[in-house]
Formats: sequence, structure tokens, C-alpha cells
Amino acid sequence: MRPADAYCFSPAEAEGTRRETLSAERIAPLNCGNVVGSHRKTDPERLPGEHYTRDSYRRAIDRGCEKAFPLPEPLARQPGEGQQQWQQRLGKAGTEQIKAWRKAHHWHPHQLRHNYATFVRKEDNLESAQILMGHSKADVTQIYAERDMERAKRVALKIG
Repeated sequence: MRPADAYCFSPAEAEGTRRETLSAERIAPLNCGNVVGSHRKTDPERLPGEHYTRDSYRRAIDRGCEKAFPLPEPLARQPGEGQQQWQQRLGKAGTEQIKAWRKAHHWHPHQLRHNYATFVRKEDNLESAQILMGHSKADVTQIYAERDMERAKRVALKIG
């Protein structure tokens, strides 16, 4: 497995790392069971790309939110319950509760950019946030990074 500071930004590289990890954690001896790599398709329809897309980031964040914040028991689908049964049990009110729950417990990529820009602006300044966000103009960064009202209060108290 790679050290924590070596991040994978390529899906192909990440898949290779994942397979290496699985192989290293293998319990059965190599001469027993399946041969490493024997389950791979000879001609897969889709190979991992060289870079992640906006949609792949969004899907990863959605899946992470689903795992981190599962629906509360009364709203969740019960074992053996079909999609239609679940929807009938919830009714319109339950569906609205699920929408509200997901809105409160889910993130999307732009929210992450927004929070990062706000954090950098709060820790240092607008120019640093602009550079780290890759914006050519500070006007764009100001849209992402919220104003630091606490800093403004401190300055106002200091000045008088």
C-alpha cells in the first residue's frame, strides 16, 4: 500500500493500487484458489481513465454521503421490501422527509470548493484563496469564499 502522502489522481493508477492492496492482503496461498488477475475481463467495455471527471467526483461524494449518513430507520427501506412497497409505506410525507434528510446530509463538489476557499480566505487572505483555487481574478474567488465576519468585528473593535 502507498504512503498516506501519495495520492492517486488517476483512476487507472487508483485501480492498480487497489488491486495491489487486495493481492497483498490475500489469505490463501498463491498456489491455492484463483490465480491473481484471473477474474479480469479480456476485453472490458470500459477501462479506467487517466483523470477523474466532474461526474465521477460527484458520484464518489454521493456514495460517501450515503455511507456516512444512512437514512434513519423509519425512512429506510426495510429488508425484503420492494421499491413500490417502500414508496407506498412512506407516502408523500415520507418522501418529503427523505428529500429534507438528503439535502441536510449530502454534499456536492461545488460545496467542497466553496468550503475550501472560505477556509483559505479565513486562514490567510483572499489572494491566497484566489491562487489556490486557480482563479485569474479575485472577483470569482469572492463568489466562492464567504466573508470573514469575525475578522471584520475584531478590526472594528480594534479601530474603535
